[in-house]
Amino acid sequence: MKKQYYLWQTALLMTGLFAGGCTDEEKAGVLSGVPGEAIQFSVNASQSRTIYEPEEEGDDYAQIDWVDGDEIGIYCEQAVLREKEGLDQPPLDGHSARYTVHVPTEHDYHGTIAPNGPMLTWGVENNGVDLVHTFYGAYPYERIVWDKSNPASEGIFCMEYVTNQKCTINESAEDFGRIENYVAHPDMKNAYMMARKQMQRTQDHVLLDFDPIMTTLDITIEAGGYEVATGIIQPLTITGVSVLMPNYLVNGEFRYHVENISNGDNGAQNFGKLASGSYGRGTESVHIQFVNKSKNKVNIPLSEGETINLMAFLPPIPTDDTYGTKIRIHTAENFNFVATLNGKLGAQHKIHIKLPDIGPYAKTSSNWISQLDPNIKLTQMSIPGYVCNREEIEETEEAFGKLLNLGIRAFDMNEIFEKDGLLGQQYKIPDEISQEFVSSVKSVLDAGEFVFIWVNHRGTDAKRLNNYLEKNFSGQWSTLKDITNAAITTFKGKIIPIKKNIGVYGGYFNPEDEEPLEVDGKRVDLFPYRNVKENTDIFNFEDKGKCWGVQFMDDVDVGNKVCTTIENTDLQRGYTGIVTIPIDLSDDNGAFTEDEQLIQAIIDCNYKFILDRNLNQP
Repeated sequence: MKKQYYLWQTALLMTGLFAGGCTDEEKAGVLSGVPGEAIQFSVNASQSRTIYEPEEEGDDYAQIDWVDGDEIGIYCEQAVLREKEGLDQPPLDGHSARYTVHVPTEHDYHGTIAPNGPMLTWGVENNGVDLVHTFYGAYPYERIVWDKSNPASEGIFCMEYVTNQKCTINESAEDFGRIENYVAHPDMKNAYMMARKQMQRTQDHVLLDFDPIMTTLDITIEAGGYEVATGIIQPLTITGVSVLMPNYLVNGEFRYHVENISNGDNGAQNFGKLASGSYGRGTESVHIQFVNKSKNKVNIPLSEGETINLMAFLPPIPTDDTYGTKIRIHTAENFNFVATLNGKLGAQHKIHIKLPDIGPYAKTSSNWISQLDPNIKLTQMSIPGYVCNREEIEETEEAFGKLLNLGIRAFDMNEIFEKDGLLGQQYKIPDEISQEFVSSVKSVLDAGEFVFIWVNHRGTDAKRLNNYLEKNFSGQWSTLKDITNAAITTFKGKIIPIKKNIGVYGGYFNPEDEEPLEVDGKRVDLFPYRNVKENTDIFNFEDKGKCWGVQFMDDVDVGNKVCTTIENTDLQRGYTGIVTIPIDLSDDNGAFTEDEQLIQAIIDCNYKFILDRNLNQP
């Protein structure tokens, strides 16, 4: 589709003049369709759909124009579905069909809508009285959830809820990295439209007027200066953008009420809205990442003053319920850029975000858990972890602080906790390591994050570990019990010990002797619980691939494949559980390393996938 900013106001001023078909004769009832004939549909050239173009100077809106070949769905309870037209043709089950839009030429005022398969035909009379046909249309066809859509009795169209959105950068190889103003072209299949029309049979075309329904956020990000400790100015690397809304769609379902949509002869217009009870208070995010023409993820380097423009399509939450919307700019450098919008969102909302200048000693922060809805289930989380290497930890200054700033929130501590055979004490951390570990972890717990640690465990050793935690994290640690429906609010601000070789660990986490992340020809448990609704038994201990837990990874090549899979997936649901990543702590040249890229890919799962909630927490 084409974009031109004018979605809900001036776009439909002319369409009311063509509320029925295409001629004044039809409006007067001169023409009448015949039962069994194929219903002819058309779209108005003055307001339509698909592909964004720059708006004219001074315009406040943008129009959306059809692209030839766009597919829509049309539903009509009174119409009869047939393979071919004619009363001699047997009716098919259902009252919905798939249609293709063909845009008008310069000599045509209307574009045609042709069936792509079975077609809708005019229904028969009811005791000699011509039936009033009510038509409902939705774009795009591929996003309609037909088994939940029931416009006939409830006026509800259900669409797939898309939170994992991608914008395309049309760069050239020689120019990439030095483009002053990037334009990230949105996927217009996320710009949903709806139509409704009531009329009796006609031999003319039924003109469908489609209303854009999404809240459209047009974002321009401008980079400030970024100076490193060497005094060199570097570009800031934008890896993605998340829009954090103060409302979420219940059960991740996009349910739109179309019954009130109408277009009057005088240009008056009524719009639909989200169905009653379909949204509630709680943070939901739409994540936008950037891809090239081959649809592979790319990161955007912005030097001072350079900009990137992108677009996010949000559910049409009533504007009064959009106060406090936040925009999180994800960067490879782990700066905490979050802008809170003042006021409420409009149906189309433009915002220009000027990032601050970054000095050589600016603090980095990857406090990402605290920004999520506290009711998200723990078993839906994607968490990067790290298997602690004793020698590397001792040699790296502020190792735990660096790992936590990268977003690591789980640690295998077996090599760190000393075993003192003479005293029978297993869980003793060397003082020089313990001091840094405690202070670093406390800093993220105080910010509303949580941290997992796990160690080998046998018999009474649990008491010694508990004593260590109580001494250093009094009031800030929590044991992990039944997490079947636990929300993350239970754990925010806490360190969570996992003890190996007991039932809890064996039930919730994959054993270490498995290799769940092998790739070529072997199972890759990237999304161990990919389809929530088909796999209702999360803790099926006999099938570890469906259990939320730890996936151990110690091969960089495998990590690269895992990262590519996560970044390029089009899934709307999915999570990784805890994934341990082989991080080279000695690599401190400031570049965006492969392990850091994988960490961010895992964290982004919590922003771009639909996550279930537990709303029954005490």
